Amino acid sequence: DESTMRALNIIFVFIVLSISGCGYVWQGSGNPWKKDKIENVYIKILKNNSLRPGAEVVFTSALLKEFSRGTGLKNTPYPEHADALLEGEISSIVTINNPSATVPQVSPEDPLAKDFSDVLIATEYTVVATVSIRLLRKKDKAVLWTQEFSQGKLYPGNNRFGAVGNTSMLINQSQQQLALNEIARNLANDIYEGILEAF
Repeated sequence: DESTMRALNIIFVFIVLSISGCGYVWQGSGNPWKKDKIENVYIKILKNNSLRPGAEVVFTSALLKEFSRGTGLKNTPYPEHADALLEGEISSIVTINNPSATVPQVSPEDPLAKDFSDVLIATEYTVVATVSIRLLRKKDKAVLWTQEFSQGKLYPGNNRFGAVGNTSMLINQSQQQLALNEIARNLANDIYEGILEAF
């Protein structure tokens, strides 16, 4: 069906991006935009078009940290001091279960264990985030650079299926958040390096 095809497409994109990114290391530290008098960037809060509340905070914070560490372009907290604006949106955050890793998930001590003895639950999930980013010249809002980024991360699901009323969430929310934090850091690095390479 349509949802299965969408999930397979996302997995395919994730695999391609992972393979193409292997061995990639940024070697430069210069600023190719200096000739255009662009050295300070004001980072706007990303628009969150996903269904994940608060994702804009996680991804924007990762961008701010990445630009603060960089030696090419610098972020400024004051838009009036900026030469360019960085803006964008989180297009989607999708969670996909791993059908190749399913096992019975029952607490033996649970009095209702027999009721769940035939239930299979995915033990691993993949969360995939896609963001679109634009670099705009502040004085005329001309688009200087734009690119879409996507990355996925595998994380474990909960592996206990308890009695009705206290059943664990099948998606491990804390592990999912850790995975999203790592994706945000990696994408922020990719975005910073992509801008400096002026793709």
